[in-house]
Amino acid sequence: MSKKDELVHEIKAQIDEWSAEIEILEKQIEKAKPDIKVKQEEQLSLLRNKYYEAKQKLLDVQSSSEEAWDDIKEGIEDSWKSIQSAFSKALLRFK
Repeated sequence: MSKKDELVHEIKAQIDEWSAEIEILEKQIEKAKPDIKVKQEEQLSLLRNKYYEAKQKLLDVQSSSEEAWDDIKEGIEDSWKSIQSAFSKALLRFK
């Protein structure tokens, strides 16, 4: 499996996991007290933004040719790590 294919697989798996986590959080927020609900909805919005960034990165990786991949892989990988870190930090605010 090429490095590009590995990254596509990793991003897809992470997106699926995040989607499930977002669904769980949405259900928790529905049951939250009004004073907590507003803050949690803000955090959920941040999580959704990172989720959509990850989906865009997946499209970027999938649409890149093998030749272009060599030129963009470092930037894509750095960006992906940044998205993962930001999502994890935002998720911790729920715990």
